[in-house]
Amino acid sequence: MISALPFRIEGDFTTVYVGDVHFDLHNDYDLGPFEVSSSRRTVTLRWTRRGGAWVLPERPRELVLRFEEAVVLGVATGDGSEDTTLEMMGFLWDDLELLCTVSDESPAPGRTVLCVTTHSDRSIRFRFVRAACEIIG
Repeated sequence: MISALPFRIEGDFTTVYVGDVHFDLHNDYDLGPFEVSSSRRTVTLRWTRRGGAWVLPERPRELVLRFEEAVVLGVATGDGSEDTTLEMMGFLWDDLELLCTVSDESPAPGRTVLCVTTHSDRSIRFRFVRAACEIIG
């Protein structure tokens, strides 16, 4: 069971809010490899703070989104470039799961599919039951 914080995605579909604190995943963080465990039915998305001068030093080192009882609906490996910049992330209505067009910014009944895409066209789309955010360092 996840023992972490609830989160929401707001604004331009690249910012995560935990309570009133926002994390700009597009400018301040790089997305690591998609961590998928079929046996545990989990998907983990891990962002690591960038080293650019524009990133505030008090920003956490890592932001981890964990999803339980997850079923992957689709994965694309991208164009082969190393660009780990988040393009967009958002929740989909369940009956639109085959599309990768974001419709809402928070999980809710009927919105249990998440789509994530990077600038290099790497993407993942999955259904889940529980989601939470962990802030590290």
